[in-house]
Amino acid sequence: MGREALSQLIADKQISIIGAPPREAPKDLETLLSKCSRDELEEGSRRFAIYADANAFSKIKQRTRERWRKRVREAEARWGASYGWVGLIPTYHNGGRRPVEFSPDVTKALERAFTHWENPAAIDFSAFWKLSVHYAYETKTVQMCCKKTAKRWLNERRSSKTTLVRDGSAVLNSNRPPLPINLQIPPYATRPWERVFIDHTMADIRLRLDTDTLDGKSIRPYFSVMIDDYSRKVLAYVIDFDPPCRDTCMHLIRECVRMHRCLPAKIAMDNGKEFKSIYFQTEE
Repeated sequence: MGREALSQLIADKQISIIGAPPREAPKDLETLLSKCSRDELEEGSRRFAIYADANAFSKIKQRTRERWRKRVREAEARWGASYGWVGLIPTYHNGGRRPVEFSPDVTKALERAFTHWENPAAIDFSAFWKLSVHYAYETKTVQMCCKKTAKRWLNERRSSKTTLVRDGSAVLNSNRPPLPINLQIPPYATRPWERVFIDHTMADIRLRLDTDTLDGKSIRPYFSVMIDDYSRKVLAYVIDFDPPCRDTCMHLIRECVRMHRCLPAKIAMDNGKEFKSIYFQTEE
């Protein structure tokens, strides 16, 4: 039977073509697609639309065309001709810097050298590298990692304890993330006496005391104030020659009661040591 006669029979619907049953996607393909994000699937669809359009496909770079053809052929050879578009899906989720892995002997040598790194008498990286090579030589390690890889391992090994020992608490606190903001606390007071602030500073004056301890020398006193958050009014103040402590806060509260016969509902304070005393606590 010729092609024309067969085409005529198909057109007259005397012969029907029975399609093959739909093929289920392989399990590894389903796993791959489940790991892809929405952006990756959209990018794969965009690439396949360009790949199917001859005019658009000819406008991209030659190396890109060759790479896309290779990926489509590999996908078709692995999952079938109907799944060639899977090869154009980018795998951004597989990116990133993977952790450094060594043999047990190399890891043991680096860990021994790290005990000297995480020490108050801190050593620099050159000394750390020399110690690592020395310990690797003692254990007769056949192949030691390079200096660049050891530095990468050291950066990944650092922790908050390392920063505290080597750089101090100031650097550790500066690198910590900010505390979460409690949205239930209003940023400003809505009425007088709802919230007050206590702060201390050194006055811009010098006073001389006739005492034997100071030998007649002039010193700058400390000026402590209690300010209302709503009206910005100074409710109480205290001048003292000693640094701020719990006694200064107690004097401010007593002065506020003496002057106004009233206490504020809340006292906002910073993280100063004068507010951490067990005498400066409230019970709910």
